[in-house]
Amino acid sequence: GHARVWRRRNNIGVEAASVRNRNRREKGQRIRAATRTGVARRPSSAGGVWDVPRRDLEYTRASLRKISVVYAQPTTVSKAGKKVAQIHELVRVMNPDVMLLQEVDNFGDVHEPAFRDLGFDALYLQRPNGKHDGCCVAYRREKFEIVDDDNAVLKVDLNEIALSKQSKDDVERFTRDNVALAVRLRVRAMPTKEAVFATTHLFWDPAMADVKLAQARSVADTVLKVHSNAPLIVFGADLNSTLDSDVVAEFHQRSFVDSYAAVRDSSTCENKFVTNVTPGFTEAIDHLYLRGHGARVEHVLELPHATHPDVSGGLPNWLWPSDHLPLAADVEFDVLMS
Repeated sequence: GHARVWRRRNNIGVEAASVRNRNRREKGQRIRAATRTGVARRPSSAGGVWDVPRRDLEYTRASLRKISVVYAQPTTVSKAGKKVAQIHELVRVMNPDVMLLQEVDNFGDVHEPAFRDLGFDALYLQRPNGKHDGCCVAYRREKFEIVDDDNAVLKVDLNEIALSKQSKDDVERFTRDNVALAVRLRVRAMPTKEAVFATTHLFWDPAMADVKLAQARSVADTVLKVHSNAPLIVFGADLNSTLDSDVVAEFHQRSFVDSYAAVRDSSTCENKFVTNVTPGFTEAIDHLYLRGHGARVEHVLELPHATHPDVSGGLPNWLWPSDHLPLAADVEFDVLMS
């Protein structure tokens, strides 16, 4: 995000520590109780719904007619073993069909084996020039397979934008080592049903809005060019850009629809949700887009607002193990049979 990863100082005092520990115990009790009663597990019957109590997650099941999509950031905090375990537990409880991830480090050693054990196959694109993180698309292997096509997996190096620049300063300015990854999947049980799942992480610096704008145009146009005939595109992105930015406008101009649009429209200034919370910057800069005729969002993950107790101390914290909150949606795309 704009302000990098912020970690809360460990000077909270005995009373605050006691409250935090009690909250942790209560959270664990809620999740265990939900799991025991079946609330946190997907039911075997198609179309069933499961919910984890509100302070943890609100989410729904996906049948063959729907896709449960999670956009999130494992982020560089994954170097801490405890945070890694929390991230993987969050995946287990949410139980999505597809995950669109950014800032994934230690992929081969840490995340890929865990995702495999949880039933996912995953593709990964590491950032160039010695960067240790990258983007990942993970999908439930029992439900999806990669389409047999040369362009089914699209890897975009946004440093290529710099190749069109004339001056040395501009080349350096637009060489930011950002990437994008898109994968075309089909439903195993219904081979005519396909969708493209894409993820990217744009440059963070608000003082270089022109770089982010060029990156947004490049990645959106490349995905649309390669997958021009896709019935559905689901795009999870850390755009490092707020809703009123030119970067977000670029996606809207290309007919990408915000899956959280209904939630945003019903929010007030006092209760609008956020995805990044730090002492110096708190905003919604992460986005989950859909593009396809007839695609419909049935449910989204409820997110806290800026002053909610779950995020008031900043991110990451004991409940949310990443420095960005995840977005999640149930997407109905049965009408998009090809």
